[in-house]
Amino acid sequence: MPYKPHLGVGRARLRARRSAAAPARRARTAGAAIVALASFALLAVVPAAPARTIVRILDDARLHASPGGAVLVDGGYVATEHGSAWVLRRSGDWLQIPTMKNRKASRGWIRRTAHRPLRRTRMLVRVDLSDRRMRVTHGARLLMSAPVAVGGAGSPSPIGATSVAERIAVTSDSGLSTPGYGPVVIALRMWQPLPSAGLPFGGVMAFHGTRDRASIGTASSAGCFRMHDGDARRLARLVRAGTPVIIRR
Repeated sequence: MPYKPHLGVGRARLRARRSAAAPARRARTAGAAIVALASFALLAVVPAAPARTIVRILDDARLHASPGGAVLVDGGYVATEHGSAWVLRRSGDWLQIPTMKNRKASRGWIRRTAHRPLRRTRMLVRVDLSDRRMRVTHGARLLMSAPVAVGGAGSPSPIGATSVAERIAVTSDSGLSTPGYGPVVIALRMWQPLPSAGLPFGGVMAFHGTRDRASIGTASSAGCFRMHDGDARRLARLVRAGTPVIIRR
């Protein structure tokens, strides 16, 4: 006769094994709950990085000194803006943006219209002059960190809030020399305070590559931020016109 296990004995053994394993299961469940609560508490106390507003100017926007105030003048002409810019402040329908259209005024106000749509971004570029390093973040996530050369004593890099103006590929038609500026220039909506004579575009602040690799990480530039060529390429892939930039001591 074939063997048939006794069902009552089998069930008893199974109940015994389950009873022995129960404390371990309860401990694992309690541990998972503690981890989940700790993670939730951590999320609750770490604030989300703020989103910033960017305006895209699809027409020629007149720049004003204040909301509804006097129109700024550039070289005897009414100063106008276009492209994309970080909105630094708002007052009703008026938007304050960084500008290079008037060397005496690094800020200007434009009126919001249907031709100047807004969008939000969590991208941010920070430059710390003290440790000579730039960082790119998206919200609380670090995307990039790289050393830079900053302005020397006679040509210091400015501090303040601005945004990316444009990305310029260095070619024979760009007016820039490849050995001096690397493969790409990321121009900012900001002037150098003490530009050296002969600088391209009159001394616009920018990130760019360099052939003087030994200078990276030192205070030796004419004001711009020199980077390794590979870092300049990577930065150009991450940012767009209007990406906020903060330069601090």
